Amino acid sequence: MALIHMAANFKNSTMEEKFRLANQDGPHFCLAPLHGITDLPTIAAILAAYPAWDLAYLEFLRVPSTSFSRKILENFLGQNTPLWRSLAPTLVSKIGLQLLVAPSSKLKEFVPLLTDLPFKWLDLNLGCGAAVVMRHGGGAALLKNLSCLPPILKILRQAWPHKLTIKIRPGIDDLSLLPAVLKMAEEEGVDAVIVHGRLVKEKFTAPAHQEFIQAAVTQTKLPIIGNGDLKTIHEGITMMNRTGAVGAMYGRRGIGCPWIIQEDQAPTNHLSSAPIQNLRNFLQNLLSFYQQGNLRPEKILTRFKALTHWQTQLSAQMKTALFHQHTYQNFLATLSQETF
Repeated sequence: MALIHMAANFKNSTMEEKFRLANQDGPHFCLAPLHGITDLPTIAAILAAYPAWDLAYLEFLRVPSTSFSRKILENFLGQNTPLWRSLAPTLVSKIGLQLLVAPSSKLKEFVPLLTDLPFKWLDLNLGCGAAVVMRHGGGAALLKNLSCLPPILKILRQAWPHKLTIKIRPGIDDLSLLPAVLKMAEEEGVDAVIVHGRLVKEKFTAPAHQEFIQAAVTQTKLPIIGNGDLKTIHEGITMMNRTGAVGAMYGRRGIGCPWIIQEDQAPTNHLSSAPIQNLRNFLQNLLSFYQQGNLRPEKILTRFKALTHWQTQLSAQMKTALFHQHTYQNFLATLSQETF
């Protein structure tokens, strides 16, 4: 399908509908989980301010290999905070949980706890290549140990009554594992596959390969969501047209600049033109969610610094000044001095 045809399928009546494909189900514009960033307050703030996002995953939740209690969920989600109790059902319906699982994880005991939560999406992380994760058998390590994958998927599918996805890299050193992984996903009842367009060995150093996403599309009947190096809505539409993917997932750029979902899909509208006022408004809104989530002031400052690290519209001098702030109040005051 040509880009102009896909663009014509988009509704334009409201912000929420602007980038939603007509006559096609599924999450078309998604936000990826980022460890240490996408906690519940951050995701809730983004979805409340920019409801045109279809789906957003929380940072991964490690399934323990030792004994545990329900407090692991209460601590992860902040279920005892005012924020948790105030979330609207329509917002919660767009939030997904991502699990980091190892062969030794107590999955059978853990997943039933999740079914009591109001979330409707669950994802299995098969793409994280961090050394500490792979050393414990999780993330991309499961691609090296494929015999462990069907039992894990079977437990998840039998215990989880809602949408189940897997997020993968298409291989370790090449694409030779991809057909087997996709076949297992089909056989075990996975609903969709999120494909990050880099091999595990490439980490984040190489550009994302959209041909890897296309290869997944051609080898399975499952819906594929493409991920990697997407900076604008237009780029996501182009990727979907090029590869046949049904959705586009945005990582650092989407989390750092979530207002891109409101921008026109015209190719001339680049992120660098987004006014800094968007960032100021976003951080002020985010602050209220952090406070409702009872985040400590030093934690709020750390999150602010991480988010602004990805802002291409900030000058180098401003980034340096922000990095050296010691309170979030001073951080916001310093940011207000940047002009655009």
